[in-house]
Amino acid sequence: MTGFFRDGCCNTSPEDAGSHTVCAVMTDEFLAFSKKAGNDLSTPMPDYGFPGLKAGDRVAVMLRNCPEWVVFDQAALGLGLVVVPLYTQDRCDNVAHILNDADCKVLLFGTREQWLAFADVREHLGCLKRILALEDGPPDAAEPRLRAVSEWLPDDGGGTRHVPGDPGVLATIVYTSGTTGRPKGVMLSHRNILTNADACIKTVQVDAHDVLLSFLPLSHMFERTCGYYLAVMCGATTVYARSVQQLGEDLQSVRPTKL
Repeated sequence: MTGFFRDGCCNTSPEDAGSHTVCAVMTDEFLAFSKKAGNDLSTPMPDYGFPGLKAGDRVAVMLRNCPEWVVFDQAALGLGLVVVPLYTQDRCDNVAHILNDADCKVLLFGTREQWLAFADVREHLGCLKRILALEDGPPDAAEPRLRAVSEWLPDDGGGTRHVPGDPGVLATIVYTSGTTGRPKGVMLSHRNILTNADACIKTVQVDAHDVLLSFLPLSHMFERTCGYYLAVMCGATTVYARSVQQLGEDLQSVRPTKL
C-alpha cells in the first residue's frame, strides 16, 4: 500500500496541492519525513534503548487528525507493521484493553496530559516497549519507556527501507467502540483498504485539484479511507479541521470541494 501511495505523493506538486495553512500536502517533504520516521521505527537503536521491531508487530497511534498521524501510519505500513488506531477520547481502561489485546509494542500519543490520564492503568501496559509523546516535556523518572518524539528520533533517518509488499498481509486492526462489551478488533489487509478506496474513486470523482476537509477521527475507517487514503491516491489536498466546534469557520475558510 505504501508504494502505491508513494507514487501518488510524488505526482502531486505543491502548486497543485494548494497553499492551506493547516493541511497535509503529500509532497517530497512528506516523503522525507515518512522515510525518517520509518527508518527510526525499524532500526535497533541502543542509544535510545529501543529493541527494534519486525514485520507483523503492532503499533498504536492515539493522535487527533494531523500530518503526524499519516506519517506514522505510512512509516509503519512500509515496514510491515500493523497499525492500531485509538480514539483520543476513549476511556483509559478501554485503551489499555486494546493495547494488550493487540499486543502493541509502541504507543504514540499527543500530549503529556494524555499520559497523565493513564495513571490508573499504567500497570496494565506491560506489552509496550516504547511510549512516545509528540509534545515535549520533562522526563518521567518513573516511566523509562516514555520519550518525546523529538528526543527519540535521530537527526538523520538514513536510506529508505521497506519490506517486500504483500497485499494480503494484515495492515491494521480497528477496534469497535465497545458499547455492548469489550472492544473487538477487526483485522483488515492492505488489499481490503485499497479495494475500498478504489471503489470510492470509481464512484466519486476526486483529483489533484480537490480539497478535502477532514473532521471525523482518523481512527475511524470511513475518515481514514476517504479523507486520507483516497486523497493520497488521487493527489488531493486534505485539510484538518481544528475541532468540531470550529467546523463552521473552517468550512468557510477552507471551502472544500469535496466533503
